[in-house]
Amino acid sequence: MALPVNIGDFIKIGEMAWAVYRKCRDCPGEYNNLASECRTLKNTLEDLADVLKKQNLDHKKEEELLERGQGCREVLTDLEALIDKYNSLSSKSKKTWDRLNWDQQGGRDVRARLTSNVAMLCAFYDSLIHSSQLRIEEALHQLAADIRGGHREASSVVSWASTEDGDEDTAWPQIIRDLEDLGITATMADEYRSFILDWFIKAINEGMLQEKAPEGDDHDSLYACSTTSRDASSGTAVNSWSESLFEAPALPTNKVARKPIASNTPPAPQVSNLQTALRTQSLPQPHPHPIPHQANGVVPTPTSHQTSHDPKLTNALSSTSSESVKSLEKSNIIWTAQLIVRHWNNRQWGKAESYLQQQIEAVEAGEFIDVKGISCQPDIRVLRHLLGVCVSYQGEFYKAKKLFESVQRGPYVNGESLDDGDLAAARWLGDTCLFLNEPENAALAWAIALDGYTSKIGITQEPTPHVLSELQSLHICLKGLATLHNSFSRYNRDASTIFATTSDRAKANLVVSTLERFRHGYAPPFRHKRPVISIQVAEGFLEQRLIAQASWPIKWDPLFNAIESIKLHQRFIQAQNPAYRLTLKNLPTVGLGQSRKLNYSTRKDAAWLAETLKRGLELHGIEYGENINLLLCRLYQNYEGIAFSETIDIKIRKLPLRSVYGVQVTEPMHQTRSIESNQPNSTKEYTRSIQVRNEFVKFIKNILADAEGDVTAQQQLGQDAAARETPQLGAQAAGSAPMTYGHQFHVLNASPPPHTYPPATPIMNASPAPLMPSVPPPPVPMQHAQTVGHVQQPMGGYGVDAKSPHSDQINYQQAHGYYGKV
Repeated sequence: MALPVNIGDFIKIGEMAWAVYRKCRDCPGEYNNLASECRTLKNTLEDLADVLKKQNLDHKKEEELLERGQGCREVLTDLEALIDKYNSLSSKSKKTWDRLNWDQQGGRDVRARLTSNVAMLCAFYDSLIHSSQLRIEEALHQLAADIRGGHREASSVVSWASTEDGDEDTAWPQIIRDLEDLGITATMADEYRSFILDWFIKAINEGMLQEKAPEGDDHDSLYACSTTSRDASSGTAVNSWSESLFEAPALPTNKVARKPIASNTPPAPQVSNLQTALRTQSLPQPHPHPIPHQANGVVPTPTSHQTSHDPKLTNALSSTSSESVKSLEKSNIIWTAQLIVRHWNNRQWGKAESYLQQQIEAVEAGEFIDVKGISCQPDIRVLRHLLGVCVSYQGEFYKAKKLFESVQRGPYVNGESLDDGDLAAARWLGDTCLFLNEPENAALAWAIALDGYTSKIGITQEPTPHVLSELQSLHICLKGLATLHNSFSRYNRDASTIFATTSDRAKANLVVSTLERFRHGYAPPFRHKRPVISIQVAEGFLEQRLIAQASWPIKWDPLFNAIESIKLHQRFIQAQNPAYRLTLKNLPTVGLGQSRKLNYSTRKDAAWLAETLKRGLELHGIEYGENINLLLCRLYQNYEGIAFSETIDIKIRKLPLRSVYGVQVTEPMHQTRSIESNQPNSTKEYTRSIQVRNEFVKFIKNILADAEGDVTAQQQLGQDAAARETPQLGAQAAGSAPMTYGHQFHVLNASPPPHTYPPATPIMNASPAPLMPSVPPPPVPMQHAQTVGHVQQPMGGYGVDAKSPHSDQINYQQAHGYYGKV
């Protein structure tokens, strides 16, 4: 009979593996090649020791583990003896002879044994972490944490385990429903029924299911005005002072106390909210469900047919009735839900965000409503998901990133454990990371979504092909998965910054399996647009829990253009390559017949033209990059309440005349979000695109025309030629008349903001260029100066500064209106 597994033995084997690893690392030749195997063995032994601390093995598993440990100990002992013998050699010829002898006789055998033991130990570890009992135990710990936090009901389980002859059948269906929410199937739960019930008994006896009281609670808080209890007949939350104020209760009413706001969403079920309960009389009936979230020390409120005889309670509550009424009015779940729907469907994201945050705080405080005699409250994960969608459409992508991560129920294990909320949050999180210039994080989030969809609905059913197509494009263009794979395999590091609670091993296995799917798996046809879904929200999601997981709202962003976003990032990453630096020697030539397509032409040389454009873009805080013979500009937009970015190219061209150059501004490209999901090529989108281009053309022409005019004025004044080597946008022509049309720009841009991308090496002019003072562009007429909102949350740059775009750029572009009208 095998002895019980001792964790200390595996810690010692791990220390032995680390010592052998260091010896192998310091040796040349074949010994050095074994260092990686020893390091892998050490890491696996440490992970295994952590699992053994949490899980008890059965007899069969213990025997297998002892056998694996003994094999590792023997091969490490043999390898260490060989290395010590090798290091003890003094003669060079003897060392060479012994090394050859080791390679021919013992080397291959030791390498094969070490590799085999590492592989078997890794397989044993994987079988432990994916075992059903461990998954159930982790789910039970998560369930206990939810109950302690007041997010789940514990009354049925506690009452069952507390009775002298508890009936398992009364509580078992509720336990199964709770475990199914955490990824445990009913079949698996039935198989481990006795283990689960024994665990619950132990948890109750140890106080693991007791709800935590709010901070600052004491015995005096029982008589405070904020004490909340449950009505025995309807389960509706009422304040403990209410019944004493209404000795003759009003007639029953089913109307909400406040006037509902008109909405396009279907009407919700007949509901009685907090204020309705203060005016309702109902006969005492046994409550069909246990009272949820009742903390220790909460005194039940008398029903409409009872009175409280405690004078201290009556005096304390009556003295603070006005504050309690005010608190109730501010935390009305139904009223807040109606306000959210109103502002959300009108794309008033700022107000919708404020009310969503208020709704989340109300749910966390334990407030609920009564729906057909059942106590209900909205799912806090749904509220957080909708809040993430709200701030994402506002452009606050860092905040959205944290919110979508908070929607996840727990660490990722495999695709089967993910529900619709996890999948929706993973897709939105990947989109958000792409907005933030984080292709590795985007690849990991989309890979998790792909694994979940494949496990649940298969590879050919939508939206799985779309996720696979987008992830393949991301891998081909931005190498997100390849970067993750190299960081795990070559550097033993995690290059991602999301899903911090997920183990590095689970992430690495997911990346490897996804890459294998690309090489040998199903290749779907290319998908450009995502399936159309509505981004409007219904009131029912904000008032009660989901009826079915499949009804999760806004599972993906239908406005997001994944392929265009990937192309945008790819072009700016290319702009960092010195091979794509702006080159002015062999510029493309435009014929005289096509010269009308140029937006501006000048007799100044190409170097002056390029430097003037770059300095003008920098001065106005516009993000740009170089690409051989053009400047790539990125504009941050907010059109009709949707935040996105797009690019415009400024092409530098030469005319077939002596020293005549010009610029051509393209239409906006690589729009990261569409305006309307169901009309990707609509007239509205075309009109907006033309307007943005025209406004940007005016902006560029003002920069060049004013700079060229100032140079001409300086030449006429005969200034010193030595001061004219480099164009200077910031200086004003000496002796020229004061300029009175650009002060608004200087107010908005007191100093040039830092550049997001690495600044290109200045292009030296072949001949001395005249000094070019800067003249701010004249103000655009009022019909073009329409405010379109601004992106509050900055996005990260490509390896430089994570706080771009610049707020100065946003303010200037709003003031001058070349973003387009709302």
